[in-house]
Amino acid sequence: MIFYPLSAIINALTSTVVFILALIRNPRSSLNRSFTYFAVSVALWSYCYFFWQISQSAPVALFWCRALMAGAIFIPATFLHFSVTLVGQYNKHRKNILFWYGLSLLFLVLDFTPQFISDVRPRLWFHFWPTAAWAYAPFLAMFGGLTIYAHYLMFKYGRKLSASEINKIRYVFVGTAIGFLGGMTNYPLWYDIPIPPIGNILVSVYVAMVFYAIVKYRLMDIRMALTGVGIFSAVYFLVLGLPFWIGYQTKSWIWSTSFAVALATLGPLIVRFLHTRAERRILANEIRKQETLR
Repeated sequence: MIFYPLSAIINALTSTVVFILALIRNPRSSLNRSFTYFAVSVALWSYCYFFWQISQSAPVALFWCRALMAGAIFIPATFLHFSVTLVGQYNKHRKNILFWYGLSLLFLVLDFTPQFISDVRPRLWFHFWPTAAWAYAPFLAMFGGLTIYAHYLMFKYGRKLSASEINKIRYVFVGTAIGFLGGMTNYPLWYDIPIPPIGNILVSVYVAMVFYAIVKYRLMDIRMALTGVGIFSAVYFLVLGLPFWIGYQTKSWIWSTSFAVALATLGPLIVRFLHTRAERRILANEIRKQETLR
C-alpha cells in the first residue's frame, strides 16, 4: 500500500525541515540542540521506514528494519532530554538522561543481531514485517515508560511557568502525545497482533504542533531560521550536485571526487559567511523599523 511509504517520507521530511530550522538558527542553544537530537532520531526512523516499505526482498527489508530501529531506539531518551530542557530542569535530571542514553547504546548494539529482530515475514498485507526477539520487549518498556515520564515532567514543571510558557508547553505536550500514540500503532504486528499501523502518519502532527509553538511563542526567530535553511539548501545543492555533474560531463570521477572534497571543505565556511551577512541585514532592517516607530 502506498499509504505507508508515503506517510514515512512525510514524517521524515517534516522532521528534517524543523530540525534544520532549529540547528541553523541557534546551534548553541541547549533547547535547540536537544530538540535537534529528538527530531534527527525521528527523521532517521522515518527515512529507513520508507526504504523498508519499498523493499523487494527479505534480506533488504531486514536491513532497513534494523536501520530504522537505530533511530527509534534513541527517540525516548532524546525526547526526555528535550522535555526537561524545555521546562528548565535539565541540570536536575542530567544523570538520569545520561543513564538512558547509555541504555539506548546497549539496545543499539543488540539491534543488529537476531536478539532484537529475529526475521521478517508476511503479516496482514505486508510482505516483510519484522518479528520481535527477546531484547525487543525491554526496549518497548523503555520506550513507553520514558514517553509517559517525559510528558509527566512537562505537566509537573510546566504549571509553574508563565502563561506564555505554559501555552508553549501545551502545544508541545499535545503534539508529541499524538505523535507517539500514532507511532506506537507500529508495534502490535511485531507480536502477531493484527492491528495495522494506521496511526503512523500522526507522527507528523508533533512536527506541526512544535513548529506552531516555534512561530507563535518564539522558541527561535523564524524569519532568520528560514533564511538559514534557504542558504543551507542552496549551498549544499551546489556542493553535492556540482561534483556529480562534473563527473557525468568529464567521465572522470577523479576530478569529481577532488571537487567534492574541496567543496565539502568550503561548504560550511560559505554557509556561515552568507548566514552572518543575512542575519546582519535582517537585524539592520528590524532596527530601522524600531527607529521609525519611535
